[in-house]
Amino acid sequence: MIEMLLDFAVGEGVINSNPMVVSEADAALSHLGDLDTHREIVRGRIELLSGDQRREMRGADD
Repeated sequence: MIEMLLDFAVGEGVINSNPMVVSEADAALSHLGDLDTHREIVRGRIELLSGDQRREMRGADD
């Protein structure tokens, strides 16, 4: 969905290019390794932090 919104922004002239599209040069110089794996790790960390915050909030109410 985000990629579609970015494509729309490119079409409307709001941004020059879609940053989610990986060019051949970027793919060859990727220092993150597998980008999908990196995204999954980041999503997992966000979920863990969100869960910790929810537990803290429930603990404060008790």
